[in-house]
Amino acid sequence: MSIKKGSYICLVAGTISLVLATSGCATRRYVRNKVEPVDQRVAAAEATTAALSSKHDSDISAVHERISTTDMKLAETAAAVQQAQGTAARAMEASDANSSAFNAYAKANCATVECINATLNFQLVDKADVLFGTNSSSLTRDDKATLDQIVQKTQSFPRSMVEIAGFADTRGSRTHNLILSNKRALAVQRYLALQNVPVRTIHVIGLGEDTPPASLESEMSAPQGASKEDINRLARRVGIRIFAAPATQGAAGRSE
Repeated sequence: MSIKKGSYICLVAGTISLVLATSGCATRRYVRNKVEPVDQRVAAAEATTAALSSKHDSDISAVHERISTTDMKLAETAAAVQQAQGTAARAMEASDANSSAFNAYAKANCATVECINATLNFQLVDKADVLFGTNSSSLTRDDKATLDQIVQKTQSFPRSMVEIAGFADTRGSRTHNLILSNKRALAVQRYLALQNVPVRTIHVIGLGEDTPPASLESEMSAPQGASKEDINRLARRVGIRIFAAPATQGAAGRSE
């Protein structure tokens, strides 16, 4: 009886042990099945975070590089602008210097003409204007007809002198206008010379857009109340004046 009781106890104890062992294995497998997917997701999240962090660092580095490149380009552009401004300033200074030189020459030339007139007792005997188109130094048929009358007048005075002053309107740069006014004056001189007016008797000056000398200002001024277009049209001119001595004029009158 005691043996059977002991066997029963052993059987119960074994069964309990087996149940506990089986339960423990099941619990560990359950935990493992639950934990492993979580670990995998955590690992994947960490990998994704690392990749994003690396890309973020790369993007930040690229942004800094672009900023650096932009700063360099801005610095180069600023230097180029500063150089261009310096060049423009030097050009303006040169233009102003040229303009001053032209003005000084014009005043000296006009003063010389006035001096010759006073010395030889020359007087103004005739005058005319030739108007030009915008940015043009070409003579029209009407211009040549006007100059033909000047030629005839000079032929009446064996000892005459022709003064030619070219002008321009205010459109365009001062240097361009000075050159253009000189071209206009030379075009008139060339035509007179081709009509046998002695070149030595023709005095030429280009005055650009500058105010005419005092001896010409009253003749070259636009009428009061003139429109801007009329002022510009009248400014694009060459003024022509013929000087001769009164005695020469009287001799010419008696010979006719």
